[in-house]
Amino acid sequence: MRDRAVNAEETNRDANPYHDAELADLYAGFGYEGTYSLVSRDLPGLLQRHVKGKKAVDFACGAGRSTRLLKSLGYDAVGVDVSGEMLTRARRLDPEGDYRLIDEGSSGSFPAGSFDLVLSAFPFSSTNSLRKITGMLSAFGGLVAEDGAVIAIEPTPEFYLHEWLSFTSNFPGNAAAVSGDPVRAAFRERPETPVTDYLWTHEDYLEAFDRAGLRMLEALRPLGSATDPWDWISESRVAPWVIYALSSPAEQRLGP
Repeated sequence: MRDRAVNAEETNRDANPYHDAELADLYAGFGYEGTYSLVSRDLPGLLQRHVKGKKAVDFACGAGRSTRLLKSLGYDAVGVDVSGEMLTRARRLDPEGDYRLIDEGSSGSFPAGSFDLVLSAFPFSSTNSLRKITGMLSAFGGLVAEDGAVIAIEPTPEFYLHEWLSFTSNFPGNAAAVSGDPVRAAFRERPETPVTDYLWTHEDYLEAFDRAGLRMLEALRPLGSATDPWDWISESRVAPWVIYALSSPAEQRLGP
C-alpha cells in the first residue's frame, strides 16, 4: 500500500478545482449547515481545550467561512488561500477581514511563531502527496508560538463510502481506493460535477505528524445527535470528519 501511495504522491494528476469561479460561488453560499455543522458544533470546545491565545491564521480559508467562524469565537484571524477566486468571495462577505493570496506550496511570509492557532480546514484531502502534506505541517509548526496549536480538519476515509446530508460519495472506485488514490465526492447542490480528492488514512496522518515534528493531542470525530436540528443520513452512525489537535514543535520538546 505504501508503494502505491509513494507513486501517487510523485505524480501531479489533477489541477486544483478550487480556482473555478462557479465552485467558488457555491462555497461562498455555504455556512456551517448540514454535515458541516458537526465541525462548528464541536470545534469551539476543542479550541478551548488546546489553544491559549487568540491570534490565528486560517490556512486554505477558501471563501472565508472558517475565518469568519474563528472571528465569531473571538480570534484575531487572518485567512490565506491559493485561490484568488475564493478570496474575492471572502472579501465580499467580510469586507473588514484580512484575506491574503499565497503561492501554491507556500504558507505565507509570516514570521516564525506568529500565531497561537493555525487552523487547516480540508487542504490535505486536495493534496495528492503525503510528502507535500508533511511539508505543509512542518510549515504550520513553524508558524505557531511555543504553546500554540495546529488544528487540522479533514474527511475520514469513511466519508467516501457513504451518503450524507450535504454530500453524495457513492462513486465507482471509491470503495477500492487505498492511500494516495483519487476519490470523488459531490455536493448535493452540484451532483453533476464531483470534486476529486485524495484518500489519506489516520495512519497516513500519524506518519505525517511524526515526520513534521508535531504531536497529536486529540483526534475528534464528531457524530450527529438526535438533538441536532438535522435529519441525518449517515452522520449519526459514521463520522464524516476528523479534527486533529497538534502541538507545536517547541511544546513537544518541553512535554513529557
